[in-house]
This record gives sequence, C-alpha cells and structure tokens, in this order.
Amino acid sequence: GAFGLFLHTTDGGDSWVPWFDHIDNPDGFHLNAIRQIGEQLYITAEAGGIFRSGDGGLTWTSLDSPYNGSFFGIVGDGGGTLIAHGLRGNAFISADHGVSWRAIDTGTDASLFGATRLDDGTTILVGASGIILFVDPQGQLIRTSQSEYRQPLSAVVNSESTGLVMTGIGGIQFHQPVDNN
Repeated sequence: GAFGLFLHTTDGGDSWVPWFDHIDNPDGFHLNAIRQIGEQLYITAEAGGIFRSGDGGLTWTSLDSPYNGSFFGIVGDGGGTLIAHGLRGNAFISADHGVSWRAIDTGTDASLFGATRLDDGTTILVGASGIILFVDPQGQLIRTSQSEYRQPLSAVVNSESTGLVMTGIGGIQFHQPVDNN
C-alpha cells in the first residue's frame, strides 16, 4: 500500500502483522500492486520498484528495474514472460522472470493502470484517457483503441462471454478484442 505499507496474514485475513522488514523498501515507496504469475509473486511499486517472491511471500528479492518511475502493475505467462506497466505510457517486457527488461514502444504518454493477458499471449493494457493497447507476446504494439467516453480505465479482465470487461471512473465497460491472426 501507500508509503510502503506491507502486511502479512496466515489466517485468511482475520489478523495481520507488519511485514516491512521482508522487503527492501527503506524509503517507504508506495507498493502499488501484487500479482501471482505462475509460481512467483510480484509487487510493482513507486520509483521503479519491482519485487519477486518464490516462496509465497515469505522473502522478497528486489529486481533491477528498467526505469525509475512508478509501476502500477504486472502481468505474465508463468513461463518467464512479464510485462510491467506504469506512469506516462511506460511498459517493459522481460523474457526471464524480470532479470532483464526491454522497453515497449506504446505510442502513448497515457499512464497505464491495468492489464490482462489473453489465451493467445496478447496483453491488453488500459489507462488514462480510456486508452486500450494490444501488445503481442514479443512486446510489439499491435494496435491502439480508446474507450467510448475516453475516461480513465483502471482494470481489465477477459471474459469468454462478453470479451474485455474494463472498469474505471465511468463504471463498467465492454470491448470485443479483434482476432489478430
């Protein structure tokens, strides 16, 4: 959470204990998101922070970051491919569980707040101004779209029955992805 808030539970959330000393965040930067990808847990943070745990969150390793701005989230395939996304359209891809990174040319300076990965490996990134980006498994921008009212989008998931379900300041929105084959 904000200012490095980091808590741990072993009883399904009935009680929580501080976990600050389990992550290398001495400046108390915001921890913006946590996600399980394969057998690993990842935290993305302010000031370029990316952390990985392979033991269910008991210990954390700070990864070398490709940039010093805020990351708002991360998605991946469990096989080592990750896409971290954040402030001002910055997104980076890794093919080795975050050991090395390459910038993705997103073609936008709109902050990217949410992401999901489709079964075909395409990553959908959503963010400010209703931006919707489609990125192929190699980190190449396939196409850009925008939500109807151009309001910020904060999250996206894929539904077999409705396509992309996106949320943001304008409520819930739906978008049908285009087959890129």
